[in-house]
Amino acid sequence: MKFKNFYKIFNIIIFIIIFLSLSTFLFAEEPKVLTIPISSLKGPITIEANRLTYNRDKGLYTASGKVMIKFNEYKITANFIQYNIKNFELIARGNVLIIHKGDKLYSDSVHLNTKNKTGEIINGKIFLSRGSFHITGGKIKKVGEKRYIIYDGTLTSCDGKRPDWRFTGKRLNVEIEGFAVVSGVTFQIKNYPLIYVPWGIFPVITERQSGFLVPKLGYSSKYGPKISIPFFWAITDQFDSTFYLDYLGKRGIRGRSDFRWAWLRNSYGRLSLFYIDDHDYNDNRWAIFGKFAHYLNNNLYIKGDIDLVSDNEYPKDFGEDIKYRSQRYLRSQIFLGKRWSNAHLLARMVYFDDLIKTNNDETVQILPEIIGYISPIKLYQGIPLYFGGDLDFIHYWQEEGKKVDRFYFAPTLFLPYRFMDRFEFLSYISLLETFYIDENDGSGSTKSREVLDTGMKISTTLMKVYPVSFLSIKAVKHTIEPEIGYRYTSRSSYKELPLLDESDIIPHRNWITYGIKSRLIGKFATISGSRFLELLRLRIYQNYSLGDPIDSINLIPDSGKRLSNVRGELTVHLSPYLSYRFDTSLNCFEKMIQSSNHILTITDKRGDYFLTEVRYTDDLVEEINAGAFLKFTNNIDIFGSTKYSYLDDIFIESTIGVNFKFNCWGIRVILADRRRPSETEILFIITLKGIGDIKGEF
Repeated sequence: MKFKNFYKIFNIIIFIIIFLSLSTFLFAEEPKVLTIPISSLKGPITIEANRLTYNRDKGLYTASGKVMIKFNEYKITANFIQYNIKNFELIARGNVLIIHKGDKLYSDSVHLNTKNKTGEIINGKIFLSRGSFHITGGKIKKVGEKRYIIYDGTLTSCDGKRPDWRFTGKRLNVEIEGFAVVSGVTFQIKNYPLIYVPWGIFPVITERQSGFLVPKLGYSSKYGPKISIPFFWAITDQFDSTFYLDYLGKRGIRGRSDFRWAWLRNSYGRLSLFYIDDHDYNDNRWAIFGKFAHYLNNNLYIKGDIDLVSDNEYPKDFGEDIKYRSQRYLRSQIFLGKRWSNAHLLARMVYFDDLIKTNNDETVQILPEIIGYISPIKLYQGIPLYFGGDLDFIHYWQEEGKKVDRFYFAPTLFLPYRFMDRFEFLSYISLLETFYIDENDGSGSTKSREVLDTGMKISTTLMKVYPVSFLSIKAVKHTIEPEIGYRYTSRSSYKELPLLDESDIIPHRNWITYGIKSRLIGKFATISGSRFLELLRLRIYQNYSLGDPIDSINLIPDSGKRLSNVRGELTVHLSPYLSYRFDTSLNCFEKMIQSSNHILTITDKRGDYFLTEVRYTDDLVEEINAGAFLKFTNNIDIFGSTKYSYLDDIFIESTIGVNFKFNCWGIRVILADRRRPSETEILFIITLKGIGDIKGEF
């Protein structure tokens, strides 16, 4: 129960002490309206009743017959209200209704002592507009300023006399900003009991509530029976944490915690810690995952990612903890960035964890790297000559092995030009300079490499607009954009240079690139005017080498001949709800497709979607991925996904589920089957509106 709202309702009631400030006035049998200014309260108090009396000897004010009191945003109505200024006793009876904004309290009678802040409400019914909660209590006793005892209480966010679900409790002893001790709590469906908890205790905080969350029960083919008990701690408004105690069957007990913080709009972070004495692995195992970003100002920031595990098998055994379970390396990094109007500087430190090697001392680390970039700056007015470039400094470090510094910078001149009001010309020239300092021999020997990189491109655009009348399409613009370019990269020897990563290999290029791009842009009629949508984009291009054959680079397949593979890219948007993307690489000599990727996405206004992806790279990747979501009815959703590898002839992971949604609750059932690692899981999630999720795995 959100006892924060009980406290608010009682505060509404307490303001009835306004009767203390009433002075002697005239009474009559006709309906009267009395407005009294109170200096200690904001705004006047208005009292309307058929009869108003005052007994001076007893100090008793009495209002009866359709009594209504208004104060600021509060409204109280009852058949009878009485207040004694000597013993501070207030009594309201008969159809008592207290309204504050959208919140309402109904009761047969209210009895309060406004001095010691005690009293009771009989047959109280509360509606809280925020969350649509309905709360009842046969008797609600206020035994202190912030302490309440509720007898025969109920809580639900469902409407009606027989709500779909509700919690009932025999006795709730609540202290705001303290603890709530509950006894005889029952979870009911259609007023029939389903789960009974004899006793419980949890904190009650009016601003943010700390306490135990709903436990998670389940069974996994990998772990056996599973039990998870979470505890949420609202540390501050900007910082909270959730602690978990997990029983994982044969593997033992695991402790984990999630810390979250958000200080400013763009400053946030999350840190997750895991620890288990794994009985199946016979060792202690741990993991640390995190992500954070903090902006010191609009142009200065610090960001980071943390992915650390105790051993190479952790991502396979606990794949639900980490999204990179199929990758070879885990990467942890922290970087500091600074932006200017035409430049960007970034400094970072990167630590790699090789999940294949047993000894990570041989893994090359980046400690640190400094990256700089200068966007093109115009050098002279009237001359379209621009200067820009980038730089990169890296210190490569191994616990056992390489310790090398690499400094790379590439100053570049750009010359864009448009001529004959039709052709676009762009040329550039860049000097790629690289220095290496080898610290392994202690002498700090240096090596260097200089590479000239230059090129140019000429393109034009031909277009025509065709008026059409098809559905809501009123016109289509067709463009043809041929282009031809040349790139030259001087030959350099890297055999005597350290090979630290793929950027150390700069291939010799003496290429002509030619291609064509075509687009169809549709103009659609709308109520407010018109809108434009790119219906189709097609690009086909090929390289021809005037020098060396074109070989595969960085796993990108090519022909090994002077004439490269033909590459094509196609994007189709027949409507805002249908899109198709395709790219391919065709080897003309072998008459074969060396790579292709297809992505088809279909959506609709209801939120249904279907997505399929086919990926192929010769001898490397052959897989199909698919996912779908269907709003079967207003109350039922069906969804699923699958990933199939043709190379291994297995379904790597398949998931299917159904989601039942109702006015104040829902249930989701998910079946997941995984092969890497092998695991079958059934997940049940029951969602109670305003309360949260109850989860179970089998």
